Amino acid sequence: EETAAHVMALDAAEDSLHDPKSDNRRKAQAVRSCIERINLTFKPTGKKYPKSELVGVEIIPNTSGGPEHPNGASC
Repeated sequence: EETAAHVMALDAAEDSLHDPKSDNRRKAQAVRSCIERINLTFKPTGKKYPKSELVGVEIIPNTSGGPEHPNGASC
């Protein structure tokens, strides 16, 4: 059941991202329902500019099914 809900949320997010009539708030809410966190890893370049470069991206899927907001507040 949890997997089916996750698949439905993923489909809704994909639909809203590809819909040109969809506003940015709807797109953000759809993506937020599927992704819990995105971790970015940087390494220093040793130069003045740019000071660092991106070396890794880790996307943590939302598996909790709890509230959207960390403090439990809702919109």
